[in-house]
Amino acid sequence: MKSILNSLMLFCLILFFIGLNSCAHTSFILLEESANYPPTQYVKLLEEEPDEDYIIIAKLETRGMVGSQIPDLLTNMRQKAKSLGADAIIPVQISKEYTNQGIIYNKWLGGYQTIGGGQVPIVTGYAIKFKVNIKKQDTLYPYNNKRSNRQDFKSGLNVNLLPLSMNGIGYGIFVGKYYSRINFNYYRLDAPGAFFKDGFENGKIEKGLRLMYDYFYYGDLSGLYFSGGVQYTKLSAGHIDTDERGSWETYDISGGMGYLYYIMKNIHVDLNMGMDLKIANIESMYIGGYEMYPSPIGFFAGASLGFNF
Repeated sequence: MKSILNSLMLFCLILFFIGLNSCAHTSFILLEESANYPPTQYVKLLEEEPDEDYIIIAKLETRGMVGSQIPDLLTNMRQKAKSLGADAIIPVQISKEYTNQGIIYNKWLGGYQTIGGGQVPIVTGYAIKFKVNIKKQDTLYPYNNKRSNRQDFKSGLNVNLLPLSMNGIGYGIFVGKYYSRINFNYYRLDAPGAFFKDGFENGKIEKGLRLMYDYFYYGDLSGLYFSGGVQYTKLSAGHIDTDERGSWETYDISGGMGYLYYIMKNIHVDLNMGMDLKIANIESMYIGGYEMYPSPIGFFAGASLGFNF
């Protein structure tokens, strides 16, 4: 059982860090906060300052992960520039930042693991708007002279794909702004057999309710984030030598981390994992005369597809 549990945790870690290493994140600061430009469909990537008259609407910085390629960073920067209404980008600097490798002891995987380490590429640039296009916008949208909150405030629905592979379902709602998100999820599923021993089997999470606060390290409700919150679960299990089933409830404190990546303007993939610590949990219970000791800790992982309103 321990080897199966270790394999499951290792798989979640690999899945999580693959998501990290394959993604880039662009942060920005607007030079004129009150300006409002509709999203553009195409953004030019310039190698030098253009001859046409233009204004700078935002400064951009795109950071990758160790092993990220510069074209991937420029693609991510272009997507952000489109959402800001830019016509072109002037890259001004390509640099690298070295991150030291760390080592932690993970008792669940049975040894030491290395974290991070290596060259992190960084691209900075300016999102620009050609003045001729600004005049066209003023003609088409004469009353659109204040910046909306579409880049800041977000809400929507998410569907957790992992419970679907465990004969269950998981979905939730979220609302947030820039650095902070409140995430409420419901799920139910068949618990993996690796979490049970001594003849206990057919475990189920009959109902799971999780309320989390997510803090996004880079802001803009995307990229790396850290989570904390509470959870309620109702569980049940059987035993190989009896037809009886037992059920119990737990109240947990949850903590974890994740990575959110937009694959389209209003659709994102959200990978996360973490740990639950039981704060109200029975010490033992009997199922058909067999005593069971529910674990005081638990693990969770998610791979969600989210849709913004």
